[in-house]
Amino acid sequence: MTELRLIEATEKAAEIFGEDVIVESIEITPQMAAQWLKANKHNRPIRSLQVSRLAHEMAAGNWLLNGETIKIAETEDVLDGQHRLLACIESGVSFRTLVVYGVNPKAFSTIDQNVVRSTKDAVVLERPELPRHIAGVVAGAALWSFKLEKGLTTMEARRGLTNPSVLKMIEANPALIRCAETVSSYNCPAAARPLPASAGAGFLHYVSRYGWAKATEFVEAVFLGENLNRTDPVFQFRAFCSADAAKRHKTQAATRMMMMIKTWNATVSGRRMNSYRGLVVTADERVPKVQAPK
Repeated sequence: MTELRLIEATEKAAEIFGEDVIVESIEITPQMAAQWLKANKHNRPIRSLQVSRLAHEMAAGNWLLNGETIKIAETEDVLDGQHRLLACIESGVSFRTLVVYGVNPKAFSTIDQNVVRSTKDAVVLERPELPRHIAGVVAGAALWSFKLEKGLTTMEARRGLTNPSVLKMIEANPALIRCAETVSSYNCPAAARPLPASAGAGFLHYVSRYGWAKATEFVEAVFLGENLNRTDPVFQFRAFCSADAAKRHKTQAATRMMMMIKTWNATVSGRRMNSYRGLVVTADERVPKVQAPK
């Protein structure tokens, strides 16, 4: 923004909010962020994963000036931007942003009322050639593939990916689109799926390193359940998912993905199972490593 345009924006803000409101574009250093937060007397609860996610983006150089503002009240309280400032401190990296000074503290309750742009929204905008339902599956598949790569339950996996990182991952891994299209093509009602299509596509992308034919054969069997013997690990996994669907409290997605890994490992090692007990995840069980086929 040029100096003239910044002055015009400040004057416009003054017309709307009052003469004491000032808008400027500045580079915020970790030291500045710490000083602003020190003066903040009304801190909101901190979402540590969000801070970690933003800090990772700043450290990776993915942060861009996007028009969002940090809002400072006339009392010097940080009304909006606390997590960004904490991320700046955690990453040790400065970032440029618009700052609005002099906002009425009573305006705090009106902040963040807009709909948050989802990862699917970001993919739809970036890849308009994809059907919307495929874009949604691709977005989720990228997140699941990342989580599998990072160990599902580790801090890095739980932190997930921001929208820009998801877009970069899809650009670097175009096979994610093929995986999403493949799983979406299975004639399987959503309610009957052992996993969401995005999770299946993410798993397919992850295990396709061991061969596309082997990977698709397994994932297709999981979703369609055709030509399975009762002692087949996939049969038992599907039996668990059917029983779980009838429960009031469903098994969490990450736990089902751990069971999917155990099912894959049992399948590629040639094991047979008479029940799904060997697939059930215990409370203190670590995420199993995905085995390569023999």
